[in-house]
Amino acid sequence: MAIPSEQKQIYGIIKGYDNQPEEPAANATAIENAAFNDWMNHHGFARLTIVLGMEPRIEAEYTVVEDAKTLWEKLASAY
Repeated sequence: MAIPSEQKQIYGIIKGYDNQPEEPAANATAIENAAFNDWMNHHGFARLTIVLGMEPRIEAEYTVVEDAKTLWEKLASAY
């Protein structure tokens, strides 16, 4: 688990979770939409990397967690 986290810089993404931009309004500019989508993609990638690094028996328990930071915190408290 540590190796994929270091290679993909997952911890940096999780640490930066508090920088989440607000979801853009319907009339938002392309730049605002792109920034939000980029942030969502990074966190989706981080979550997926964490989940794929788990053993299948553990993975089943944590796949319901939707964001990377919450997943990371739950794993940290459990292990």
